[in-house]
Amino acid sequence: IWTLKTGSLFLLTVESKQFFVEDGMKFIVKDYDQFGKDEVLGLVHVNPRTLYKANGERMEFKLQPPTGSKEKEIPGYLVLRCRRASEYDIKFMEDYEQTNEARGVASYENPIATTGFIKTMTTWNTKKDKDGSILYKIRPGPDPKRVDETEWMTDAALQAEVLKPSLHWTDVGHGDLGKVYVEILGCDDLPNMDSGGFVGNKTDAFVSIVYEDCYVRTDVIDDCLSPRFLPWTNRAFILRNSYPSSQLFIGVFDYDAGMLDDHDLIGRISVDLTNLRKDTEYILSYNIFPSARIGSREIMGKITIRLRIETPDERKVTLASLEPPQPTYVNVKDRRDFRVIRETCLGLYDEEKYSTATLRSYIDELTELQNSLFYIEDALMTLLLWRGHFELQLLGKEMKLPIHSFNLFLVSTFLVEHPQLVPSFGFACIAWFLIAVMGFRRNSANVWAHCYSYGEILRKVVIGNDLAPPHNIKPFENFDAAKEEMEQWVTRVEEAHKEAERKYIEAQKEEEERLKEIGEVDDDIGTKVGGGISIDPVRAALYPIQLMLGMLCRAIRFVKNVIIWEESYFSFWIATGSLVLAVVCLFVPWFWLMKWTSRVIVWTVFGPWMKLVDMFYISRTK
Repeated sequence: IWTLKTGSLFLLTVESKQFFVEDGMKFIVKDYDQFGKDEVLGLVHVNPRTLYKANGERMEFKLQPPTGSKEKEIPGYLVLRCRRASEYDIKFMEDYEQTNEARGVASYENPIATTGFIKTMTTWNTKKDKDGSILYKIRPGPDPKRVDETEWMTDAALQAEVLKPSLHWTDVGHGDLGKVYVEILGCDDLPNMDSGGFVGNKTDAFVSIVYEDCYVRTDVIDDCLSPRFLPWTNRAFILRNSYPSSQLFIGVFDYDAGMLDDHDLIGRISVDLTNLRKDTEYILSYNIFPSARIGSREIMGKITIRLRIETPDERKVTLASLEPPQPTYVNVKDRRDFRVIRETCLGLYDEEKYSTATLRSYIDELTELQNSLFYIEDALMTLLLWRGHFELQLLGKEMKLPIHSFNLFLVSTFLVEHPQLVPSFGFACIAWFLIAVMGFRRNSANVWAHCYSYGEILRKVVIGNDLAPPHNIKPFENFDAAKEEMEQWVTRVEEAHKEAERKYIEAQKEEEERLKEIGEVDDDIGTKVGGGISIDPVRAALYPIQLMLGMLCRAIRFVKNVIIWEESYFSFWIATGSLVLAVVCLFVPWFWLMKWTSRVIVWTVFGPWMKLVDMFYISRTK
């Protein structure tokens, strides 16, 4: 990776005619040898048209074998950015060549900790005030403008100071859809990752953030299991957004000062920003885990963040979701930073490597899909038994009307008389199903589970604004109702599992009795594997299964997120597309189309002339 500091930026002057007459630009990639001749690794040729049209975007080129090489193909790529120089670019390069200072270039360096065992032994982090209250030493340091006031603080004053607006913001990223403002407020109940806790040597915590092509880190709070990041520290970041469904990855690490030591991951989270409202300030707390759904996860503490999204053009954001996300690249020079980025995004376990824990987690995830049968059962009962679900106030009384049941009855009676409309109503049912799920989620007692409505996203497309007010969720709003709703669901799942286990035991006993009757009873017909059996010998057979299950789980996760409106923009476009197809299908003459399609197939495939196809084509091909 080359940067401005390593001489990667060039200003080339060429006449327009010469630029197109010559055969583009050639790049030669070599292996530097201090004592011998530099070896040519590969060549890249870029034609003039590509260079002329480039506007600073990332361009990736495959390396070609050097002239005279026997190799037909060589590994590696060369990544370039180029554009026609503006007056500012020319002035910038002139100044840079004279002063060797990159004025106007934003740069970001990861904070470096000054922690160490000697410092831990010689530093007191708590003391008592004159009135007997406990004071805490502020780390990594006090506010430079209020040193005496902020060097030592009580717990109450510290918590109040944390919630004040940040004084310094780091702006990173290249997206143009909007900005995500993230402040790391603090962590709680972190485990001690360092030895020597009896002398005060504790976790030296810092937080990393990875978002699209952005990577940033907070300051290091040394020897603290519940660190707080204060307004004057490096805790606030502006992340520029280029795709509406990008995930925000946050990791908590223990800083290790040794050059050969990696920073230890404590826990991580993935924050979905899709259904968060713009211009709303959220204070969010999450339990952190060292991995994503791998094995039996243990809570490794808690992190609290403050977050706000700024979106100048909501129509542009919604339309951007029609395109698939582009791959993003985060470039770092330090090996430890690479490990931090990787573990922040993926956790401690690499799902692409063979692991029985990963394999079991995929199986458990697929098994949990059985819980969705309860939702299907509830929906069918509500639909068929005309149970009310649509809330309406009439004459001062709240009523629940069975709107979906009425619609189903109306559509079914109409289709019985007009079966040619089945394709049209089939697409309409897809939209109806998605919108019904959206309504079910928005009616949840848990206000944090609400998502964008179809109408709000439609207004974004039509008028560029959803016209929805910012979220105003009060502390513990609907807590009791949401807790009761969740407990009912958990109880129902547990009872279903117990019933399934009971039926399994009964079936097992029946099988044992049947085997006794024919004299072939086995001591143990269970499927559990004993602890002394290793499955490593079958790694070659299990690893492909793990990869296939991983692909299946990722596909199911995406489909599930679309259905339940976690990916609300995808849900909106699928529902809208289904409605459009439903209207189009109304004008398609399906009976005529089926009749002539059948005629073409029969007269083409089943006629005696297929013998000629066999004689003059199939046989000769073989």
